[in-house]
Amino acid sequence: MAWACSAIRSAVPLEVENRTAPVERTQSIPNRGEVVAFLVPRPRMEALLEQMEILANPAAMKAIQRARRGEAKDHPLSALDED
Repeated sequence: MAWACSAIRSAVPLEVENRTAPVERTQSIPNRGEVVAFLVPRPRMEALLEQMEILANPAAMKAIQRARRGEAKDHPLSALDED
């Protein structure tokens, strides 16, 4: 889908467009009255990707479900040490 850069420019603060300020909140980018894209701050996007990876991992989801049921086992931090 092609749309004019003017739609982006009108949705994004000038400081962000000129790269003098970071994107601090998600900005929607409309085209003809319909939101067609989002400009997402890097920390938020990284958090979303990490969460998606966890949700897509069956072993992680089983561990989360066990923890919610109170069936998780506690281990000492030393268990993380590699020998």
